Amino acid sequence: MTPPLHGPELSLRPHARPHGVRLGAGLALCALALCLGSSTKARAGGLELLPGGTKSVARAGAVAARPSDPMALQHNPAGLAWLSGRQLMANLDVPWNDLCVQPYGYYGWGVYEEADTRFGNTTELELSADGEPVPGASYASDHLDRVCNSASVLPVPHLAIAAKLAPRLYFGAGLVGATMLVGLQWGGANGSIVTPDGPRPTPTRYQLVKQEVNFALNPTAGLAYRIRPDFSLGVALQILMADVDTYAVQSLEAGTSPHNDVMGKLSARDYFVPALTLAAHAKPIPALDVMAAVRLVDDLDGSGEATFTTSAYNGGAERGLIPTENDPIDLERVKLGFPWTITAGIRYAGRSEAQLLEGEPDARDAMESELWDVELDLSLQLNARASQTLFEFGQDVSLRFDNADGTSEPSVTLREQDLERVGVDRHLRDAFVARLGGSYSLIPKRLMAHAGVFYESSGVDPDYANIDAFAFQRFGAGLGVALRFGAFDLIAAYGRIQQPRVVVAPRDHQLVQDSGGDPRSGFDQRVGGIGSTDSGVVFSDPAVPGQGQQDGQAAYQQIAPVSTDNRPRAVVNAGEYTGAFDIVSLGVVYRL
Repeated sequence: MTPPLHGPELSLRPHARPHGVRLGAGLALCALALCLGSSTKARAGGLELLPGGTKSVARAGAVAARPSDPMALQHNPAGLAWLSGRQLMANLDVPWNDLCVQPYGYYGWGVYEEADTRFGNTTELELSADGEPVPGASYASDHLDRVCNSASVLPVPHLAIAAKLAPRLYFGAGLVGATMLVGLQWGGANGSIVTPDGPRPTPTRYQLVKQEVNFALNPTAGLAYRIRPDFSLGVALQILMADVDTYAVQSLEAGTSPHNDVMGKLSARDYFVPALTLAAHAKPIPALDVMAAVRLVDDLDGSGEATFTTSAYNGGAERGLIPTENDPIDLERVKLGFPWTITAGIRYAGRSEAQLLEGEPDARDAMESELWDVELDLSLQLNARASQTLFEFGQDVSLRFDNADGTSEPSVTLREQDLERVGVDRHLRDAFVARLGGSYSLIPKRLMAHAGVFYESSGVDPDYANIDAFAFQRFGAGLGVALRFGAFDLIAAYGRIQQPRVVVAPRDHQLVQDSGGDPRSGFDQRVGGIGSTDSGVVFSDPAVPGQGQQDGQAAYQQIAPVSTDNRPRAVVNAGEYTGAFDIVSLGVVYRL
């Protein structure tokens, strides 16, 4: 059960519940919103940080044209044809992160009705002598707090083998993938945070609270065929498997008052998502490598359940509604797309004198035969094809509301045949990535240093930026060393990825009654009001940067089944987003 908040007993008045079809449609949207934060976390342009493996971390991902170990399965399966001998590889990537958002505005923004909660009265204000709200003196005038990802660090392993099957045929298999950030948790697992002013609902709760990966696996197998001594083709088939739980909050009625909030848990799974990588690799001269690859990923098309805890923030109430976990609702279909990637790379190496004299184009042991190399990789990530998400229900949708005195309110139900398929656009954009990396032999045939840098363009419309993916512009660099010890190559690497600050500003103040429900028309920046045009006090946020310093203007709306022109769904992504990642990676290759 999703744990409710606990604290002193409070007197909470029951609030009006929405009825009929409007609630059922809202639940469909809520479950959909939760799905958006589930299995898509591994997608490119989102929390996929680098092409996987230790050498990739060391060279900032510039490894597609340098097949030197079985990780070629992931980057360039045609490169299997250029590996030396049989190899067994094990890599471990450990990514740390510093992902934070400082929301703009106050807890009282978007509160349309008065309610006593464990956080305080949602509209009560303390005014200064000049009639202005006193910052932080009450819930309504308390500035929204900074929230950071606090999930545990989870390592990402890679294990693979490569061998020559026939004079021109090469094989590789294993568990390989991208370097990615797996765990996400924004605030406490119960959707609250601790502040100097006491507990508060997590400001980012309408986007995402928590993600847990219960199971994930990516078995991969590939073949490469040397058509000519200087040209090969390759193919790799990967099966993605995932079982993920995601938690987020919706409001039953539009607005940000926590007494209306419902905690939702989505369990989504699909154990067969095939991904196909096709590649070609050429060596016009022994020192030059040229490659091209395309990665095609099928849609996630699985099933799951959605579980809702009504009155999630009413823990400790002595009367009125209390947290109530409802029975799981079957989701007959969960469908969403994954990005495709097109990559081209070119690499030039300074080969050792012995290899130049031999003139052997098949030599592929970089540490043995090369003094240095430099590589440029360019990629296009087709994120836009992953924008659309679809949900279908497999049963009636209902919610139950329990009271502190042991009684229950009548359930609200919508029949399955009345629920339509629901789709949402995530406003993703195609992204461009450029990677430049190289290696240098410090001690020929024994010790080699690696380094690289990369740039990645933003993969989301900034007006809809949110914590779901952090798909923003990125700059990265990597360093590493490789040591040969007999039949073993040992490698260690460190990578740093920085995202420039992204400012998503609220629009200028406008009375909610004048907006017509348009999320782009403006923000009602009153606190202490309960919906009428003459109530509350306008309390704008002085921290909002000026026009020239804004990357976008917020337009991402909360999920709420009941809304009107005078009570529109709140726009919940205004804020300053900052992000950085540190990656430590260790690897070993054993040449059989």
